[in-house]
Amino acid sequence: MKCIPYSVLLKDLEIQNLWELEDLIIEAVYTNIIQVDFCIGHDIQKKDINNIVKTLHEWCDGYEAVLLGIEQQVLIANQYKENHNRTQQQVEAEVTNIKKTLKATTSSLAQEMERQLTEQEQPTKKMSKVKGLVSSCH
Repeated sequence: MKCIPYSVLLKDLEIQNLWELEDLIIEAVYTNIIQVDFCIGHDIQKKDINNIVKTLHEWCDGYEAVLLGIEQQVLIANQYKENHNRTQQQVEAEVTNIKKTLKATTSSLAQEMERQLTEQEQPTKKMSKVKGLVSSCH
């Protein structure tokens, strides 16, 4: 592994502008002419590191708060779903019971009506014409 400082590259390549050097390096990396294993960003100053760390911690805290809110909403949604499913099962069970009751009631009514029709269809017994004895107590 070879480490070449920017100052050496600028001098040896006779490039006057840092941005031109970086553009050349980027193009060389993309075309696989060179491989970069490690580099230190020139945009960050040592004095900025504490502020960057603070900003990242704040971002993480905000992220955790949002994540906690989402987890709570998921719990509420799951609880709502469970309640809805339980209510739906109760309604379905009640509908099944009502259907059974109606079927049993309908069956009983049908049997009763059939019995009544059968009784009406049977010929009624004729009253015998028996003359009663008239008692005469004179």
